[in-house]
Amino acid sequence: MARPPVESILNYLQRFPAWVRSAVAGSFRRCKETVGDIDILVTAGPDSPVMERFAAFEDAGQVLAQGPTKSSIVLRSGLQVDLRRVEQGSFGAALQYFTGSQAHNIAVAGSLASAGSRSTSTECSVSTARSPGRARNRSIGRWNLPWIPPELREDRGEIEAAREGRLLKLVEIADVKGELHSHTSATDGRNSLEEMALAANAAG
Repeated sequence: MARPPVESILNYLQRFPAWVRSAVAGSFRRCKETVGDIDILVTAGPDSPVMERFAAFEDAGQVLAQGPTKSSIVLRSGLQVDLRRVEQGSFGAALQYFTGSQAHNIAVAGSLASAGSRSTSTECSVSTARSPGRARNRSIGRWNLPWIPPELREDRGEIEAAREGRLLKLVEIADVKGELHSHTSATDGRNSLEEMALAANAAG
């Protein structure tokens, strides 16, 4: 259960107006069944106390590293969380790079190399998404890389599929027509049967 501690850390950091933007990257953003650690990106000035605040998180069991651009803690649950500070203008690029699996980033670099670019995967990440407000369905940067949903960035043919316009469409909430298995508060659910019925009715 990685989501509760992630939400707790983000809520904790949001209490301090020391940074502008934040996002969770890595395997968590790719919605993997299991995650080895958590990667969080923030934009803040070099004099921001965000790293000190992060190291002082109430559920931190151990501080592994604390620096101006990256800090790492281990929660009491054993989950490692890494916080990286990036410049506002590079936020989109950093999110692109730190979201993809290692294999995906290598594949991106290989794809660009075959197209005549000499940039490495890290260089691509830093230079291809300078506009943090870029629309999801736009191509990324001057190499005309189609946007790929985070869940698909695993080097399983998604780059070629995106270039050829045959990328798989992910299931979204609007696609769900019913719930096949639910628990009420009579067992280990959070809501009563009546509350769930009313919510289902409201959802159509």
